[in-house]
Amino acid sequence: MSDPNAGVGPGRGLLVAFLVGDALLLAVAWLVFRQAHRPLLPYEALTVAGATAIGAWLGVWPFVLWHRAAEAWADRAQLAGTLAQLQRLEDVAERIGLATSQWQTVQEHAAGAVESARQIADRLSEEQGQIRRVVEQGQNAQLQHLELEVNKLRRAEGDWLQTLVRILDHVYALYSAAARSAQPQLAEQIGAFQNACRDAARRVGLVPLVIPPGTPFDPQTHQLLDPQATLPEQAVVAAVAGTGYSFQGQMLRRVVVTVQPGSHYAAAQPSVSGDGVALSSGHAPALRGDEPKMAEPDGEVAGGFFAAEAPTVSGTVGGTGRLSSGGGEPG
Repeated sequence: MSDPNAGVGPGRGLLVAFLVGDALLLAVAWLVFRQAHRPLLPYEALTVAGATAIGAWLGVWPFVLWHRAAEAWADRAQLAGTLAQLQRLEDVAERIGLATSQWQTVQEHAAGAVESARQIADRLSEEQGQIRRVVEQGQNAQLQHLELEVNKLRRAEGDWLQTLVRILDHVYALYSAAARSAQPQLAEQIGAFQNACRDAARRVGLVPLVIPPGTPFDPQTHQLLDPQATLPEQAVVAAVAGTGYSFQGQMLRRVVVTVQPGSHYAAAQPSVSGDGVALSSGHAPALRGDEPKMAEPDGEVAGGFFAAEAPTVSGTVGGTGRLSSGGGEPG
């Protein structure tokens, strides 16, 4: 490391000159003191003192100058350090200003990014709303279409059920006519055909209600052929004029019957309705001459009503796709 005091103070030549002058003055003072009178005269004493004082001053003064120069040099060095620190402070201030400007730029970019994100979020929300509306419209259209199809299927089921019931009514009317024709073989064949038709109807849930004659009249499952007729006391079923039906456990139409008092039915030998016997055995019993007969207008079958005017099913297709009815009245 370099000496910080290097180059500080008087030069070497000036220092040598001061030291030589100091030596000469001390030599003069010694010579004067050596050659002077004893006691010294005043001028001799003054000369010796002055030469000694001046020599001493010449010997000390270079060091004073060196000390002053060292102090000045230290002051200059301290000032230079202070200036360097000030320069570093200026650099720090410039860097702070640069960082502040960069932070402002970053803040502006961040604000722009936030605004862009908000706009994107707004657009996404709007598009989501549009998509939701489109989906809801599609769902509504699909629901309307499904509802229309369900209504069509319900109407088709109702029409199909009405048609099937009317067909079974015609089959029953045909069987009743065959049972009253006094031709057992024909009645047996028609009975087998009726049983086959009813078995096929049972596979789709349409079950014919079969009751034998002599069964006590039950308003829950039976209805009179003539709704305006008066019901006798202790009425029993005399004959079945129309088969009742239930569809998937729900009553569609009650059994259409003719009734008579129980005492009359017990006294008289009841006629064969053909319904219950046909379902159980498939055979039609022969008719007896003393059995009660019903009026048979032109175009009617022996069952007691026109086949084309059979009691209809008074039921509509419910929300579950089934017919809801407690039993229909004869048409």
